[in-house]
Order: sequence, then C-alpha cells, then structure tokens
Amino acid sequence: MGEPLLDVRDLRVYFPVFKGFVQRLLGGGEAVVHAVDGVSFSIEEGEVFGLVGESGCGKSTIAKTLVGLVRPTSGKILFRGEDVTGMDRQTLFRLRERIQMVHQDAHAALSPAMTIGEAIADVFRAHGIISEAGERVPVHSDVLLRKAVRGVLSDVGLRPPEFFYDKYPDELSGGQKQRVVAARVLALRPRIIVADEPVAMLDMSIRARMLEFLLELKERHKLTYLFITHDLATAKFMCDRIAIMYLGRIVEMGPSDTIYADPKHPYTRALLQAIPIPDPERRRERVLPRGEVPNAVWPPLGCRFHPRCPAALATCGWEGRDFVTFLEERWLSPETAQAETDIGPVERWQADGLVASREAGDADPAVLSERVRKMLSDERGPMAQAIESVHPEADSVVVRFQPPDALEVKTVSGRLVECLLY
Repeated sequence: MGEPLLDVRDLRVYFPVFKGFVQRLLGGGEAVVHAVDGVSFSIEEGEVFGLVGESGCGKSTIAKTLVGLVRPTSGKILFRGEDVTGMDRQTLFRLRERIQMVHQDAHAALSPAMTIGEAIADVFRAHGIISEAGERVPVHSDVLLRKAVRGVLSDVGLRPPEFFYDKYPDELSGGQKQRVVAARVLALRPRIIVADEPVAMLDMSIRARMLEFLLELKERHKLTYLFITHDLATAKFMCDRIAIMYLGRIVEMGPSDTIYADPKHPYTRALLQAIPIPDPERRRERVLPRGEVPNAVWPPLGCRFHPRCPAALATCGWEGRDFVTFLEERWLSPETAQAETDIGPVERWQADGLVASREAGDADPAVLSERVRKMLSDERGPMAQAIESVHPEADSVVVRFQPPDALEVKTVSGRLVECLLY
C-alpha cells in the first residue's frame, strides 16, 4: 500500500471549561474537556473507514477538525502527505473542496430561507463549476449555473431536477433532504467525504436505501469515506475497516470482518453483546459495562475503560477516586453500609491521583487503617489488588495505589488493540 490519502497522527482536541477572566482568576482555568486525546489513523484512497462509539466519545469532534471547523490542540493531519494542520484561510478554503462533510441533521444543514437550487448554486458561485477538463472555472452565466445545479440534482436521484429546483427544505422528506446535502457536497467533487451519522435522523424504512445510495456515489465518483456511526450493524454493512472509540481514544482498530468475528477489546465485546438478537435460541449471556461513562474533564488514569471493564486488571490504572467510588457503592448497599459507618461518611474522603485519604478526627488513625484493610481483604476485585498500602499518616488514613502499567497499542490477530490484556 502506498501513501494514505488522509493520515491523522496523535490528534488532540481539548475544550476549556472556564473561559471567563473571573472564572480563571478564581481557579479552575486549566480544566479542559479531553474530547479527542491522542487519536491516530490513516485512510487509503477508495476505502470506507468507520469510527464507531457511543455518544460523547469524540467522533464528531474528529469530523469537525478534519474539515477545519474545529482547531486541533496538537497533532498532525496530512492530506496526500501534505501537513494541513495549521491552515490559513486560503488553504482551508481549498482543502474544503477536497474534504467535505455530510452532517447528521440534514434539515439543520439547509437554510429554510433558500430554495434547493439556490443552496447548491451558492456552492458553484463560491468555488466555481467543474469543467469537462476537470478544472474549476468561475460562474459567468446563469444558464450554465442552472444547468450545473440540475446535473447535480439528477446525479443524486432527485428527478426531474426542475421539480426540486424551486422547492424549500420543509417541502421535502428526510431522505430527499439528505440527498440534497449529498448534492451540495458532490458539487465540489471532493476526494473524501466525512459522513457524520448520515442516516441517524432517517426513518428505519429508508435507511438501507440511503446507505446503498452512498455506496453507489462512492463507486460512481471514486470517493473515499470516513463513516461515523454509533450503530455497529450500519458500520458492518458500510465499512472496510473500523476504529472503536471510547472517551476520546481508539481502543481497537482493524478490518471490520475481523473485529466483528472476534472482538479483542472488552469494550468492543460489550458493544457487540448489546446488539439485540431476535432469535431466542441464539441469545447468550451478556457481560455489559457497569456504571456510567466517566467525565471527559478528568478521564481515568491508564485505560479509559477500566472502571467499567468486566476484565480489568490490577495494573489498568486504578486511583484514589476509584476507591471513593467503591466506598459509595458499598454505602448504598444495606448489607455493607451499617457495618462500615466508622469508615465514612464518603464526603470526608479526598482523592488526589494515586492517593485517597481522610482525616481521622476523634478516631485513632491506626484503628481506622486496620478497618479499611479488613474491608479490602473481603474485596477480591482488581481495584483492591491495585492498592499498594493502607497506613496512618499523622492524623489521617492514606490509601495508596500502585502506578499503572504503560498502556501501549499492540497488534493482536490482525488488528490494533489498546489493552493490557495483551
């Protein structure tokens, strides 16, 4: 394989939580949302590459970054080997002719005050019409402009094009609006289309037809797709390769058939097990993630998935706040809450990196430390195994965790996996 059409290297996109001067002055100005936190992938020409993950994992942020709607915090984006990360306005204008985006909500992507014909004609006025020689030429004739718009409408299956030219978006169905968005994108003759959940807003009865339509356009115009979805069934139908994202990072990446047949990362397994199986005889026991998705402002140490992972190890990245969460869960249980009232309340515990601590108050720190050790001896999970020591320190009890192992991307059975199980 030669040079990839698009190469993303260690891309990071952070959004500040506190923007005002007063908020920064009062503290917390360094807090950021880790929307995308070190993502690398490449897309070959003619390929359909999928980004799959639940809401909030960073898929759409990557899409907006690739088309220049969001500035990356760090990392590189290479198009045909050219670094386009820190683009000026003129370079960005020309890049958007080659990388275009199909948004999830076609209705919101179209102006309700513009007719369909004018929405597409506006693209030709800004970027020019593609000549038969493949060059962009400025628009000098309304007759040629209208002819070019009709040609694009016909190309995406909106026939007869004259019928749709003077229609407004609210006069079209959801599937027709998505075709109009595709027509506006194809007017630029891009090389890559970033399709961000292109069928999520459509009725189930027309989703399959719209996916087939996108594949038809790919073959007809020799397109390359970055296909973003949360639907694993859709990704399996569309994509040659997929990358599974979780909380800003790619946890598994490889050929779609390989990943669906034998998922390696516990999060990928959980996603596949969550798919409903209508046949009762084929149903199997599900091992689904526990708890909620962590806060992207303070992502977990080590593997992002380890607090919810059913196969977590002691070296996955446990830290002080995991111990506080563990105490909260025990105090919510009637069987354990009453027996451990002297260790609480949970509000008195503080977490700082690998350490959780609380002041002993009127109690003896040595006695409290022994109570915590006894409680942990009954807990056989990886979190308890990751604790390095529980000891009194001045008038406090300190729970200290061992540092996590280095998390590296490994090649496992023909795909890349970021997991300490391998």
